[in-house]
Amino acid sequence: MPASASSLKLRDRLVTAARDLTALEGWMALTMSKVAKLTGVSRQTVYNLLGDKQKLAETLVMNELARFLEIVDNAFEPRPDRLRDGVRMGGQGCLEYAADNPLVREIIGASYGQESELLKLVTTDSAMLRQVAVERLYTHASGYESTITDEHLRSLCDMAVRLTLSMILSPEGTPAQMAERVAWFAQQVFEAPTSASPVFIPAA
Repeated sequence: MPASASSLKLRDRLVTAARDLTALEGWMALTMSKVAKLTGVSRQTVYNLLGDKQKLAETLVMNELARFLEIVDNAFEPRPDRLRDGVRMGGQGCLEYAADNPLVREIIGASYGQESELLKLVTTDSAMLRQVAVERLYTHASGYESTITDEHLRSLCDMAVRLTLSMILSPEGTPAQMAERVAWFAQQVFEAPTSASPVFIPAA
């Protein structure tokens, strides 16, 4: 049975409260009771709408991913003349957003202490996150003419996402500098002549 509009609205409130509490106190200190208290509902209601803490972690990460993908969409609309420019603008926007994002800072901070569900979802268990991001970037990239195969194009999108994610977790340089590195890499592969050596395709 589809969730009612009121249930969806309450669920959004609960997710927002969980995000705010995580940014303020840290993921390890977050409890469903705190979310319930902040929103004025019972703990059972929180569990009914959000599931357990692992499910909540997945929801928070995927919600943040949606915001990052919106930045990528905006970078490609209106469409840049070159794929490199879209990758650069999208990458820089994502890196700037991450730098000012308290939830992202909490995830990164977890890497220096006990590993949390949030950290695992963007590192060792990041397949779902990366798949969604790769498909979105591929949607934009496939609109440009290139001599590389479709398989290689998907590989390029995968590597661009992996590079950007690694830079978010371990930044070296300004967002503009890091985004330019990803864009340069994308250009080398995307504009490679057909006679060039095969592009490496990472194992699934």
